Amino acid sequence: MAQSESQDAAVVAGMVCAGAVTAQFVAAKATRDALFLANAEVTALPMMVAVTAAVSIGLVVLSSWALRRRAPGLLVPGAFAFSGFMLVASWLLVERFPVPVAWAVYLLISGLGPLLGSGFWLLASERFDPRSARRHYSQIAGVGTLAGLGGALLAERVGALAGVNAMLPLLAVLNVFCAVAVWRFAPAAPVRQPHAMDETPELDVQSPGSGVRALIKVPYLQNLAALVFLGTVGATIVDYVFKLAAVDVLGRGETLLRFFAIYYAATSLLTFMVQATVSRISLERFGLGATAGTPSLALAMGSLGGLVFPGLPGAMVAR
Repeated sequence: MAQSESQDAAVVAGMVCAGAVTAQFVAAKATRDALFLANAEVTALPMMVAVTAAVSIGLVVLSSWALRRRAPGLLVPGAFAFSGFMLVASWLLVERFPVPVAWAVYLLISGLGPLLGSGFWLLASERFDPRSARRHYSQIAGVGTLAGLGGALLAERVGALAGVNAMLPLLAVLNVFCAVAVWRFAPAAPVRQPHAMDETPELDVQSPGSGVRALIKVPYLQNLAALVFLGTVGATIVDYVFKLAAVDVLGRGETLLRFFAIYYAATSLLTFMVQATVSRISLERFGLGATAGTPSLALAMGSLGGLVFPGLPGAMVAR
C-alpha cells in the first residue's frame, strides 16, 4: 500500500515537472524568436543557428563529463537555476545592449534548453523502473504537452500587455520553479551498480574519439547520422523561411511574440492530438520505419505547398 502511494506521488511529481519544464521551454522559444528578430537582422539567423549548433555540441560534451562526476539530482536543478540567473541578467541588460543580449538569450534557450528537458527525463529514468516507466511515461508526456500550450498562451498575453522584454524575468521565475520541482522529484538514492563497469568493460563510457571510430565502421550509425543531418538541415531551412516571412509581414516587437506564442500553442495542441490518437495506430499498422518517415514526407509536401502558395501562410504550414 505504501509503495503504491509512493509510486502515485512520483507520477504526480513527474507530471508537475514535465508540465513546468515544457511550459517554460515553449514560452522561451517564442521569446527567443521574437527577441532575436526584434533586435537583429533576420539574415543573421543562419549564423546564429550555426553558432548554436557548435555551442550545443560543447554543452553535450560538458554535461557528459559532469554527469560522470556528480549526481543528476544535483546537476539538473543547478542547470535550471543557472538558466534563471542568466535570464535575470539578460533582463537587466537588454535595454542597454539589445543585440548582444538577443544573441545570448538565443544561445541560452536553444543550447541549454533541450539539455534541461533531457535532464528531467534522465531523472525520470532513475525514479521509475522499466515497467512503471512504460505505464506512466505517456501520462507524464501528455501533461507536459498540454502545459506547453499553457506556456505559449502565457507568452502571448504577456507580449500583448507588456512586450517582449517582460518575458525574461517571468522565464527566470519559471526556471527557478523548475529547479525546485526537479530537485524534489529527483530520487533520494538512485540505484547504482558500482561494479557493473568492472564486470562489463565494453559498456564503459568511451572517449569521443571512440564514437567517431564507431561511426566510421558501423553502417547503421552512418545511416542514422545521415538521417539526423538531412532532417536537421531541412527543418532549419524551412524554419528560416518561416521566420523571414513572419518578419516581412508582421514587422518587429510584441506582435512577433504574440504570433510565435500562438503558433507554438497551436503546435503543442496538434502534437498532443497526434500523440493521443494517431501515433500508436500508425506504429501498429504501418510499423516504425513508415511512421518515422512521416516528418520527412510532411516537410516535402509542405515545401511544395509553400511554392504554390508563397508567403507567410505557406511557410507556416510547411514549418
